[in-house]
Amino acid sequence: IVDPVFGAPNAHGGAEVLGAIHGYAIVLYADSGAYSEIASDVASLLAVAVGDMPLAERERVQIERVAETRTASMDMGLIRLALRNLLANALRYSPPGAPVTLRVSDSDQPLALVIDVIDQGSGIQPELLPRLFERGTRGRHASGRASHGLGLYIVRRVLELQGGRAELVATGERGT
Repeated sequence: IVDPVFGAPNAHGGAEVLGAIHGYAIVLYADSGAYSEIASDVASLLAVAVGDMPLAERERVQIERVAETRTASMDMGLIRLALRNLLANALRYSPPGAPVTLRVSDSDQPLALVIDVIDQGSGIQPELLPRLFERGTRGRHASGRASHGLGLYIVRRVLELQGGRAELVATGERGT
């Protein structure tokens, strides 16, 4: 079976390369203004984003709903892309089997839907913090697995296009 978004996996990580290229292409396309913000169901967004994770990893994602918000104005495809990148990073950089929390809350000042992705990893290296959301920034993974340095850049661009922002709230030995 070939995933329509990521393509067929192969021994050289071809599916991941296609996923990174696809995400970057979507952001470039959206930069042209070709996206739409409509009232989107938050529960559906969360379900689809978790469903995008590998089957064996989905059970590690715990959704914590602090907000009563049912819908939010957004381009669901773009926000799904951002959540997919955040969840994939959190799962990749956490110990095997460790939970990843997807917390949804809201804010009155400014009026916003707030989505936190909380992992149990070893934290982000201090030297990466100033450029964490820039294109080409790559973290170190315990397995030595290389990344493309596009994931958090795509997250930042998607949220900026939607009038939001991406920020690192905390990092340390007990997660990010």
